[in-house]
Amino acid sequence: MSRFPSDGGRRARTRVSSNLRITRREMLATSAAAVGTLEASRLYAGGGTLGERLRKDVRDLTDNEVRKYREAVRRMKMKGPDVPQWSGTNLTMPASSGQDKQGYAFQALVHTLHCPHGNWWFLPWHRVYLFYFEDALRDLAADFMPDVPLTIPYWNWTAQRGVPAIFADPMNNPLFDARRHPIPLRDEDVGSDVIKDTVENVHTFEGFGSSASCTKSANAGISPFEGGPHGMVHVRIGWHRNPPAFRPWGDLRVPPTAAFDPLFWSHHANIDRLWDVWLASDPSHRNPAFDQPCASGNDRTWGNMSFEEFVAGDGSAMSRTVQEFLEDPALIAIHYVPKESAIAAAQPIRSGPMPQAERRDDKREVETVPANMQLRLGEPFTLSIALTAALKKRLKSVVEDKKRTALFRVRDIKVKEDEGISLEVRAYLNKEDVTVETDTKDPHSLGYFTFFGAGHDHREPKKREPREAAGHAEGFTALLNLAPALRRLKEDEVFGDRKALNITLLLQPVDPKVLELPAAAEPVALPFAGGQLELP
Repeated sequence: MSRFPSDGGRRARTRVSSNLRITRREMLATSAAAVGTLEASRLYAGGGTLGERLRKDVRDLTDNEVRKYREAVRRMKMKGPDVPQWSGTNLTMPASSGQDKQGYAFQALVHTLHCPHGNWWFLPWHRVYLFYFEDALRDLAADFMPDVPLTIPYWNWTAQRGVPAIFADPMNNPLFDARRHPIPLRDEDVGSDVIKDTVENVHTFEGFGSSASCTKSANAGISPFEGGPHGMVHVRIGWHRNPPAFRPWGDLRVPPTAAFDPLFWSHHANIDRLWDVWLASDPSHRNPAFDQPCASGNDRTWGNMSFEEFVAGDGSAMSRTVQEFLEDPALIAIHYVPKESAIAAAQPIRSGPMPQAERRDDKREVETVPANMQLRLGEPFTLSIALTAALKKRLKSVVEDKKRTALFRVRDIKVKEDEGISLEVRAYLNKEDVTVETDTKDPHSLGYFTFFGAGHDHREPKKREPREAAGHAEGFTALLNLAPALRRLKEDEVFGDRKALNITLLLQPVDPKVLELPAAAEPVALPFAGGQLELP
């Protein structure tokens, strides 16, 4: 029996039968026409065989589905109309006490007060968050067009770069946010090559879902996926056009206000969908074992962390461990429907619990580069690692074995929440002469990371222990995946007679074409604690 709240029988929850799993090989072996017909009949029926919570691409919503989604959000906003308020450059958040738990303000403040970023609970926490927000919407709009299904639509920003039309219309639209100031998403931000390098071709959970942590609030190491496409969508859609002021920013731009923009939910539905894509894209892709400890000798595991901040659709409090949430049939029965026009090339439909890795000892070779230096806006900074014979051998094994990953950890960048929101770091391997004009498709590119979530401290004052006590410094730590560049470059460009492996970092505005700082402003300089090359 599901541990999730009962809905009075209005919405039967069906566990997916394991014999209905459709693998990628099976799909490719079947004719496009046959698969398209079969999947369309199953997936667009609004429930049934493959589970009743079918989240669709926002472009595929019917007019009635749009009407119902908007009505549900409208009703939720009527129950919780409070929003963040700006007075000059000062931001005042709504009070969390006294809020209707089915109201929009309460739902958004759950993210403000509890969201984990930069650690291995980022993905499961947001999956549960989406579920309960969706549950509240369904409860609130149960009597409105009852035959029309209601789930959160996902925004596939790789295929659709602009804000979807249902969110962009300002006329009497509860999905519109007047403080949204989007600038276009670019190919180098969220394009298909970026998704391949940050999702499909990443073969460790840490490289995809961020680093292990012993506390939910710590930034242990943000993955290229979380710090890249995820963070960039937040920053660019929450853009501001009034330099030199950093504020007011768009709601989506920083964690405290992000969920007050209704586009947040469709953005994170796509993040959640890509978790399924990562698991399906290679048999070796697995989540951590539920009993995987956060650190040697610590009894905190990936699965025994409790999420106590959620409420069910009817407003009742929920408290479960990560394992209990992810093993619940109601959560397992959520599926993402591919774009209808591309259904023959659909991703596999997950059935049953997500695959878990075996518990393992976290052994890795580490090369540390100390540097009490600063990243300065527009000035490349290079970290060098001596290229010994032993390191060459290990790096060559990464080149030869496509399942191996080489992660470089940029450690403890000191950046405040309102200081780094407009900035990104571009990274390059063995290429030091880089500028903001350097082609992002250069084979030496290691991708980028944003600072979304930097400085955000949602912990209650009475619970604020120094993060160093949990093994993490207060700074922002980001991961770069060296493996794709190692495999793209010629052997002489990586090895040959080279004496060092160089990682060059370039701090730059998210959009170099936009002047963000006045000429008289203090130069932007972010201290950081060096780097660390890790070879599992």
